[in-house]
Amino acid sequence: MIEFEFVNPTISARLSLVLMHSLWQFTLLATGLWIIERLWRRLTVQRSYALHVSALCAGLLALPVTWCLIELPRSLLDAPVASSSTRPELLAAASKRNIAEHALTTNSKSTNRGHVPEVKTTSELAASFDEAGVVQQASTEAAAGSPSREVDVVAAESVTSFTWVAVTPWLVAAYAVGVMVMLVRLLLAVTRTSRLVRTAMVIADGALVNSLKSLAEQWAMKSIPILAATERIIVPQVVGLVRPTILLPASALTGLTHDQLVLILTHEMAHLRRHDMWVNLLQRIAETLLFYNPPLWYVTRRISTLREYCCDDLTCDASSPTAQQQQVQYATALLRVVEVCSNDRPAKPELASLAASGHAPSELRRRIARLFGEPLREPLRVTRGGLLAVIGAVGLLLAGPFVWPATGADEATAVADEPASNDEANLQAKQPESESRLFSLKVVGPNGKPLPKAQVQIRSNPSVTKDQIVRGEYVKDGQYGNHVIADENGRVSFALPKKFGRLNLSIKHSGFGPYWADFSPGNHLPEISGEFIAELDAGWIVGGIVVDEHGEPVEGVEVKPSVKHKMRPGDTSRLGVGTRIKTDADGKWRFEHVPASKSDVHVEVSHPSFQPHYQRLARDTFGLKGDAQPSAKIQLKRGLSVTGTVTDEAGQPIEGALIRTKFVNDLREAKTNREGVYKLEGCDEKMARIVVSASGKATDMQTVRVVSDMEPVNFVMKPGGHVKIRVVDENGKGVPKARIFYQDWRRGQAYWEFDHKPDYADENGVWEWNEAPLDEFTADICRPGGMQLVNQRLFSRDEEFVFTPPKMLVIFGKVTDAKTQKPIDKFRVVPGTRDDPDFQPGIRWDSSDAFDAQKGAYTFEQNRTSPAHLVRIEAEGYKVASSREIKSNEGKVEVDFALEPAEKITVQLQDSDGAPAIAAEVVIGVASNQISIKNGDIGESQTYAHRLKSDADGRFTIASRDEPFQIVVMHESGFAHLESTETPVPEILTLTPWARAVGTYRIGNKPAANIRLNLSGNGLWANWPGPNIFSQNSAKTDANGHFEFPRVFPGRSRIGRQIDFMMNDGATVVASAVRPSAEFVAGETTTINLGGTGRPVTGRLVPPADFKEQVLWNFAIINAEADLQPPKPDDAPADVADDPVRRAGWWEAWKTTTQGQEWQQEYQEYKRIRDEYPTIMATVDRDGSFRIDDVPSGRYVLSVYFSSGTPLTGPLDWRVLTRSSGSVHSLSPGSIRDVKFTVPRVEEGEAADAVELGTLQLE
Repeated sequence: MIEFEFVNPTISARLSLVLMHSLWQFTLLATGLWIIERLWRRLTVQRSYALHVSALCAGLLALPVTWCLIELPRSLLDAPVASSSTRPELLAAASKRNIAEHALTTNSKSTNRGHVPEVKTTSELAASFDEAGVVQQASTEAAAGSPSREVDVVAAESVTSFTWVAVTPWLVAAYAVGVMVMLVRLLLAVTRTSRLVRTAMVIADGALVNSLKSLAEQWAMKSIPILAATERIIVPQVVGLVRPTILLPASALTGLTHDQLVLILTHEMAHLRRHDMWVNLLQRIAETLLFYNPPLWYVTRRISTLREYCCDDLTCDASSPTAQQQQVQYATALLRVVEVCSNDRPAKPELASLAASGHAPSELRRRIARLFGEPLREPLRVTRGGLLAVIGAVGLLLAGPFVWPATGADEATAVADEPASNDEANLQAKQPESESRLFSLKVVGPNGKPLPKAQVQIRSNPSVTKDQIVRGEYVKDGQYGNHVIADENGRVSFALPKKFGRLNLSIKHSGFGPYWADFSPGNHLPEISGEFIAELDAGWIVGGIVVDEHGEPVEGVEVKPSVKHKMRPGDTSRLGVGTRIKTDADGKWRFEHVPASKSDVHVEVSHPSFQPHYQRLARDTFGLKGDAQPSAKIQLKRGLSVTGTVTDEAGQPIEGALIRTKFVNDLREAKTNREGVYKLEGCDEKMARIVVSASGKATDMQTVRVVSDMEPVNFVMKPGGHVKIRVVDENGKGVPKARIFYQDWRRGQAYWEFDHKPDYADENGVWEWNEAPLDEFTADICRPGGMQLVNQRLFSRDEEFVFTPPKMLVIFGKVTDAKTQKPIDKFRVVPGTRDDPDFQPGIRWDSSDAFDAQKGAYTFEQNRTSPAHLVRIEAEGYKVASSREIKSNEGKVEVDFALEPAEKITVQLQDSDGAPAIAAEVVIGVASNQISIKNGDIGESQTYAHRLKSDADGRFTIASRDEPFQIVVMHESGFAHLESTETPVPEILTLTPWARAVGTYRIGNKPAANIRLNLSGNGLWANWPGPNIFSQNSAKTDANGHFEFPRVFPGRSRIGRQIDFMMNDGATVVASAVRPSAEFVAGETTTINLGGTGRPVTGRLVPPADFKEQVLWNFAIINAEADLQPPKPDDAPADVADDPVRRAGWWEAWKTTTQGQEWQQEYQEYKRIRDEYPTIMATVDRDGSFRIDDVPSGRYVLSVYFSSGTPLTGPLDWRVLTRSSGSVHSLSPGSIRDVKFTVPRVEEGEAADAVELGTLQLE
């Protein structure tokens, strides 16, 4: 044998063994995968892909593990490779001693267990014995059992392994050549791919790029790949690991439709989303290192095929309602790619890229067949390279017996010689007792079926990391939490510390309402044992197109839907979604999580160049089905500008001054230039607080009405005010990081006006502001982990303010049965406060912070100071109990309760037909509670009282109470209202059926679409000394002006257009509302048509001649009613007029007289006529003009006054904001009273000419 020592013999032998072992290892893995795919009928391609990739990783991991585990014969470890210098006689003698070798080996292992022989090299052995004496010595020592026999055992093993040792360097050399060839092949592919990317034409914008951006946002991908086109490829492919690029053939851009290109791009994006490029790299590395291994090639080829199947599924979105249509379109796109490229030279995709069409036409046929559920089976294809690899692998396997006996014997010895070890101790050392628990989540729909691929955001403290995700797909880190996608069964599992500070789950799925689950300690919600099931409500998809005044789409508009999460059982809080969506280049947007219970959704629409826009989007107009594209439009108005200058008291311009204003949630800001000039853009046409701040200057503000032709808003800034606050604890030590939480300034909440100033004290509890306003403002002083002093008055002065907020008020205690002394298992805790200790109605029970407690113990914290704090305990079957008054500075307070048993009150609810009212909403209200009724349902956000629902038999049970209470019941079949002080609670309560109102609203002769109407004058109303109960009933007209009120309280009500007035901003629209009255009967439908008849009434308002200020007509309110005078009763005699008791007695007696009875008849006639007339309300345009549409014939009296606004439709007061100051002043241009006018009847065929009232001057 020729000497060949470029590799150490030990290394070459070990490497050869590792390579040969890889053959059976990958054969075992490939066989297992093949069997699993045949036997597991429900195996998805995603799971099959994961199994194959895992098998590849396991096979590669087995290489270093095998290297470490292989034990070569000890003789081989020190033996040099045989060469021409080795004595031939030694080799010849060694060949004759195989029998002795086995005998000695066996005897050595049986008699010297645990003894490690001294190993000598072949050269040392050759010098110590001759050809004739070796066998004899060995035989003798074998018979004698001498320990020295082990030297000859090593010699025999060395000679037996000699030929293998001599061959292994050649095997390694051949292997190295093969690896180099594969590496060159891979590097050439990478080079060609890089050249393709460099020479390709980048597509920077356009519809395809917008589609990529939209898809990346939908899939929550951190980066968007580069899109490029080139003529040097014939099929689309994705390349690049760090900066991925999607390459499109130039022929595809012209040969495929836009939709087909989008489907192909979606396939390539699926590769990037799944990180397939990295798996592809792993395959190429494996094929390079184990190029001789046929089972490995089978596994990698199968991974490539399954990868394409997975991306096909993502492209077709099999969960979509239009999956079959999508599959047809996608298959057509694939075939079109082949057709377009049919005239080009076929070429395989590069090794460094992933192609949409796969590796071969047969693969494409299988993919298309699979899309339609008809897999195409083809015979196993064996290439010439694969055949050579099989032959080489068989040769290596046949060579194995020359090696394995020697290594096996040595390994057996090693095992036998190894001393016994403490396996249990080793296991505990590797896996100490875990400090984590497994949290499992299952997401289901309303039918209980799992929702695969649900989006879960985990907000926790400490944060859950990627490595802690046990089940589900980790997507990305987020600002508030980490994003995970549930598996196919809707499940997510992750490791959670046994002690954690916060855990919130935000759960979404397309076509379902959002869900929020709070598991944070201290939230008073029951713990979850086992798997938590989140049941999402059915939902719908909303979407639209945002356009400008010219109908052109606007890109980059931010749309924020107002949608509340469904909360986990027991959680009564309300939490908005907070999603912000950006429109694409076509102005389109969509939101896929509106609960089905909402017939419309309110959205905020914002863009820096446009006025903020707020709109309710009806489902029948803006609702989308499946993947349908939005078509309904939202039109934005171009924003107005506010300009002005900022100077100091000397008239010098101030550069860099910050000017800001805010419209609800949209902040607009600008800075002054060198001339002190600023320009605020994108402003809304409404009242605005313009705030200016600058270094060393006092923060200032003006309240103005933003209009298109407004005058400049100029500021003259004065030196800044100085406010210094020191927050200390009860020992006088500074409280670090205390917060100064701004509240009010100039009759407005200063939440954003001061947010340019940091609101946290330093490490010594000191907060200082040298640019404070020169007038007073208020703030809460908040101690971290303690109480906050509310509404503290602050103003500029040299002396510092010193505040000492108390420690956190912690109220806790035990709740037991007064008779048995046993803990009460479940009860409700209601915190309360007293605003004024000397005023009984000052007790406010905060039902919004109430919670359920268990096992006879409760605890909660109060962090806002109040004159007194209280706690109330409610438990089923027990009387309600309240605590003593607790002061804010008492720290930790234990308040125990021993509840007295109470009789249960069980009520059977039934509709007017006697059927049980199942799942009726029941509210129990007491003093200081609030109950909101909205459209015949209990209002979620404004109801603060104990709520429950009737069971499957229509029953509910409450405990009897000593305090007065009221019961409100709402159900689809009717309603009920009981007061405990007036009516005993009956065993059977029959609900009053709802009335129903329908009709059409017209303005002139045109249907009024998308107009909100309301009913007023009836409903449930109550106030102190009971709960505050109020009702609202509104509806919106459809595109044809039709409306329906399905749940109307019986009785007389007025119906008409709803005109909203906003506090400090006035009317939101210039319009009129003519509100007729109607009698609504329980169980019946009343048809009432609004508008479309009568005449318009027009006029113009002007201020008094001596009024020089700008008039803000948006605060003007016009009212009109029937010109009627009620009949006048007799005056009370002088001797009883001043005595209320005697006057009431006289009044009742007078009504029985003839004059009194006649007066009552006249008054009833007056009321009847008055009810026949509508009430009228209108707002005024910017120039003082007004128009009241569709006024019925009759005599009316009109009045005008000014209001600062109200959230509903009525006036608040007579104040108005002026442009020149930042506060509310009691300044009104004037008013008008008793302007009488008559509206003639419109005869048939006559034009409805307007009634002109002319110019009306305020007085």
